[in-house]
Amino acid sequence: LGVPAASAQEEARAFRFQLGLTLVSGMSDLEDKIVANNPAFSAITISPIGLSVVFSYRVATDWAVAGSIGPIVVGTGDASFTIVPVGLTARYDIARGDGGTPYVRLGVEQAIANGDFVENGSAGGVAALGYEFGDGKRGGWGMELAYRSAKVDVPGRTAALKKTAQPYKGSLTVYWAF
Repeated sequence: LGVPAASAQEEARAFRFQLGLTLVSGMSDLEDKIVANNPAFSAITISPIGLSVVFSYRVATDWAVAGSIGPIVVGTGDASFTIVPVGLTARYDIARGDGGTPYVRLGVEQAIANGDFVENGSAGGVAALGYEFGDGKRGGWGMELAYRSAKVDVPGRTAALKKTAQPYKGSLTVYWAF
């Protein structure tokens, strides 16, 4: 007598790992503010595609909590820098099915900046809508549209010239779930 034990496959799916490529908007805002604060600066390449990683744990049938890193953005040229958002989110699966699952994801993230012409800014919210293809037991792949409000600071020659940029306004991620 007692509660039947969960299968090894079900327990393994309680923890998930996602690896994705993310196209972000807002890089031109960041580049414009770097150039405005540093007029002699001209050569910069900022990749609008970054790597994203999510570790999640399913706490109920339709709910999961997750920690995320990315999308990681790298700037190169006359100056170099990296910006790495780190976040905590909750995901709600709207309707689970054999073919896929539409979901919403909400949370907070902090963009950690390192390198030339960027500094850590303010934390912000994350709101996303996505669809994951597959049955959730063997893994799958998905797509997600997100709005992010975290900001980074672009220092100027004086404190009064400091500007704030929002490098991750909108994003589109294609990911693989394991």
